[in-house]
Amino acid sequence: MAKEDDFEACIDEDMTRAILRIEQEQMERIQHLREEDSADDDGLISKQAQRLDIHSSSASSPVFQISLLDQNSSESFAVPLEQQTPLLTLKEATLSKEASKKGRLPKALKIIPSLPNWDEILLLTEPSSWTSQATCEVTRLFLANVKATQTKHYFQFVLLHAVRNNLAQSANGQLDPALYNALKKALACNPALFMKGLLFPLCESNTCTVAEACILANVLGQVKIPALQSATALLRLSEQLFTLPICILVQVFVQKRQALPYRVVDTLTFKYFCQREGSLQQLPIMWYQSLLIFTQSYSIDMVPTQKQALLALIQRMTRNDELSILIEKTIKAAIKSSDQELEADDSDDTVACNEDTDSEHDADGMLID
Repeated sequence: MAKEDDFEACIDEDMTRAILRIEQEQMERIQHLREEDSADDDGLISKQAQRLDIHSSSASSPVFQISLLDQNSSESFAVPLEQQTPLLTLKEATLSKEASKKGRLPKALKIIPSLPNWDEILLLTEPSSWTSQATCEVTRLFLANVKATQTKHYFQFVLLHAVRNNLAQSANGQLDPALYNALKKALACNPALFMKGLLFPLCESNTCTVAEACILANVLGQVKIPALQSATALLRLSEQLFTLPICILVQVFVQKRQALPYRVVDTLTFKYFCQREGSLQQLPIMWYQSLLIFTQSYSIDMVPTQKQALLALIQRMTRNDELSILIEKTIKAAIKSSDQELEADDSDDTVACNEDTDSEHDADGMLID
């Protein structure tokens, strides 16, 4: 029995050693395989990275070229980059004839007035290259829900230059219908900004031509303007250097025959009419026409000094027979009418004074009785 027990113990020890040896060999083998796998992966990645080459021989169509090299065959294929369609610039979108004919503006242009640096963005569209229809549509855009300062600057730096350039390039001296409509729309929607942003800068530049003045006079004559804006315009124009374009513009405002404040009437009398006789060797006929309309419309409201100044002016001027005679008659009639009114007022005051005196005497007599 003792021998059997020793034999079993020896067998158990031998089996245990064998099992441990086998497990250790398996662990070492697994570790070795893992190391080989990781080494193979690193080598494969480096080899693939070397095979990946970017070719830029063509600047217009760069490609990724991947070469797959095998032992028996070699292949190469090219994958072109995605070609993006270039977007239209603001200038191209604004000058689009199809959009301008349909009266549509690109969305990119519609949001420009809402930007803080709207003027810089607007200049990127090159307004000098716009079509007339595009200018008209942009004018409508700036007249709708835009700040007054922005609209004034747009009139002064875009619309005014567009009108002047179009007239300069016109062979017959006529303005493009789209720009003419833009002027009418601007004046009808906001007369004050039209005066400040377009009319006054043009007149104060001393470069206004007769053609430009005639176009503006035609627009001003067709659009109803508030009396306050007309008075402001006459006040500013009468202080400008006397030229034929200024004379044309003054005439169109005087022809409206709107009620004018005393200051405007006084400025027109002494600064525009009385001081212009030496400005030109021969005054244009429209100067006489303006003076005739002025005296017919406002002589009743003039003070005696103004009437006497105009009468002395027309009597010493180089006479334009028909108009000068009418002007002189109108002024003399106004002077006579005012004198009669003064005499009537004096007589009324005298009668009232006599009646008061008689009533006092009657009262005194009654008291004595």
